[in-house]
Amino acid sequence: MFITIYIYGSIGFKWDRAHIHMTINFSREEIKLKKKTQTIISRAKECSKKSRVTIVAKRRKGSICIIDQLKNISLLESFTTVFLKLNPPIPYFYKRSSDSDLSKINTLETLIYSQGGLEKTINKLIAFLRNDRKYLSGHEEVNYGSMVLYSCESAMFATNKSHYRTIRNPMPYCSLCWRRVEYSKYYCQEHHPKQSRNQHYSSRAALFSAIKNTKSEFQIELQNHMDKKQSTQLALLMYKWTQSFAEQPIMIKKQFPNIDVLYIQNWKKAAVKIQQFCLSTYPRTYNKTQYVVPNSFENWESWSLSIIAELDPTEAIFWEIKELSEWLGFDSPYPPWMTLLAVLQRHEATEVINSLPQPRGVKKGSTRINPRLTKNICDEISNLKHNSQRINQAEIARKLDIPRSTVNRIIKKYDLL
Repeated sequence: MFITIYIYGSIGFKWDRAHIHMTINFSREEIKLKKKTQTIISRAKECSKKSRVTIVAKRRKGSICIIDQLKNISLLESFTTVFLKLNPPIPYFYKRSSDSDLSKINTLETLIYSQGGLEKTINKLIAFLRNDRKYLSGHEEVNYGSMVLYSCESAMFATNKSHYRTIRNPMPYCSLCWRRVEYSKYYCQEHHPKQSRNQHYSSRAALFSAIKNTKSEFQIELQNHMDKKQSTQLALLMYKWTQSFAEQPIMIKKQFPNIDVLYIQNWKKAAVKIQQFCLSTYPRTYNKTQYVVPNSFENWESWSLSIIAELDPTEAIFWEIKELSEWLGFDSPYPPWMTLLAVLQRHEATEVINSLPQPRGVKKGSTRINPRLTKNICDEISNLKHNSQRINQAEIARKLDIPRSTVNRIIKKYDLL
């Protein structure tokens, strides 16, 4: 039997002690990185208010470049080495830098400049953490990479880009999934028609197929849109259609009528009720979040953030930076439990849509063969047999002016040879 001892004992537990040392090392670096980033950004904001200048992501006269402020934030070599192997620096970086050694890229400033700017670094980090996390040594290093992304996102939010992931949006969630909108009013980065064209059209085709092959109330609405081909309101329509594949969050009131009062009195009991509601109403989402126990967290925000992190760790970073306090805090204009249930509902709807089969093409056996054409082919074959001539399918097809494959299909179906 293998026993793990973290504090007591010092003999025979070399692997455990090394594992503990690695975990503590990464957790300390995460905390240092977060504190340094928050301190630098707060100082930059104070300086911009005093001197009445704007904070920008590119160097400009009369402004504070937020990237230059990050030069004192050092990064772990183990993470930057793996990241730079998969995302090599741009050629322009070598021109402006005197040394082309990758080991010199050891700060957050040089990492951002090596990738071509703050926005490009964020996009590459998101793709790296979603698709290439297997190249990292373990879960601790993945968490450290998420903290690097958190630092870059915090720096981006400090700039004067008011359009970047704004929360005051008429439609805060993506039209095709449960994530928050980013550069567009209607789509997240994963489903943006320009940034992720293939994913956008595949998700849209899955939604259309789900509506057509289920007893959806929006079949007529979809057919009207396909006939008129009006793409201006399509995003709003898809937002409504996606939401219809899961029960509305307000249905929790039927099971637990006093959920809002219970949330004010004891948020942990309210969280347990939400998990029970998800078990019966959103089973696919519950399978991913069932191990996030409310008793292990100090407040509602941390528990909600862990729920979102189980669904998508990258999306949880966005919530932690900006949306957490304004949407899931006690001062939120909407009930925080209802906001969280809206996320879970759209996630469940997305999972349902992706799990449905997508039949394509004409259904087998649904097409009828022309009886007159069949009779003509039978007559030609009988004439050839009567005259003791060889049956040539290509000659029959040329004579009747039809494809040879049609002649072959009818011969096989009725066994005419």
